[in-house]
Amino acid sequence: MKLSPSAEKAIQMLEKAGFEAYAVGGCVRDALLGIKPCDFDITTSALPEETKAVFKNERTIETGLKHGTFLILQRVRKGTYRFSAFRSLIWC
Repeated sequence: MKLSPSAEKAIQMLEKAGFEAYAVGGCVRDALLGIKPCDFDITTSALPEETKAVFKNERTIETGLKHGTFLILQRVRKGTYRFSAFRSLIWC
């Protein structure tokens, strides 16, 4: 699947920090249907606090922090990134 350059960079930033990260959800569906995704759901092995540290210079919105989910709004791009920790990290 071809990701947008900004989504690819977000995943690379997490990987560089030592975490796993994958695009999931609607962006994958849209890409398979030939539709350009405008937002990206990314699941990661990083806990929310760790993900926020990787993106410390970006604006975050805590949409579902108790479930391990929050948004990052980057300054120079369209759409949003929704980051979620792997469910096993949150519910164990």
